[in-house]
Amino acid sequence: MYNKDEHFAASIKELRKSMGLTQQEMADMIDVRKTTICNYESGYATPTIATLKKMMHAFNLSANYFLDSSSVERKSVQFLFGATIPFYRATNIKGLTTADKTLMDSSLTLPSQIETNKDGYLATIAPDNMMNAAGIKKGSCVVINTEKTLKDGCIFAAVKENELILRRYHNDKAGIYMSVESTRTPSSKSVEMIKDTELVIIGVVTKVIFDL
Repeated sequence: MYNKDEHFAASIKELRKSMGLTQQEMADMIDVRKTTICNYESGYATPTIATLKKMMHAFNLSANYFLDSSSVERKSVQFLFGATIPFYRATNIKGLTTADKTLMDSSLTLPSQIETNKDGYLATIAPDNMMNAAGIKKGSCVVINTEKTLKDGCIFAAVKENELILRRYHNDKAGIYMSVESTRTPSSKSVEMIKDTELVIIGVVTKVIFDL
């Protein structure tokens, strides 16, 4: 192993967050375990030369990014990003249900690994834990495709009674309905039929980013 650098733990965590990756997703990209990424970020371990080379290749970065605190690369990784899309707070319901982009709170620049273009996408914050069993926790950032058609099994965003909701969409023999996937909601209360007039559909959730 190379000599441990005090800046490595911060740089690897900074990189992962800036790209919207979970520890598991980053681990998969460089063929290591999730616990390995956790140890890197905690400062308990540093990669071998072979693993460092995989990182450099996977993220198109030089070793200086990870090891040199004065590196220009540490200060700017914009070339890793893809499209910039509108970003709305969950409380900005009017902004979510209108095409007037002047109402958006800000914008979010997506990692290049998320294959999107500028049109047809927006992002917002999960308002609650009603889908936490599906990996969407309160405060998580969700990327929404506003042009994708709802299909059985997808997770969608909608406005109901002036509140943002995230639900699982179902269209089967039982009819058209939605469900929550919460660790605190009994299964007997998790299903609700969808009425045409009660929802304003925003789009299909395509990506969850845990840390902004």
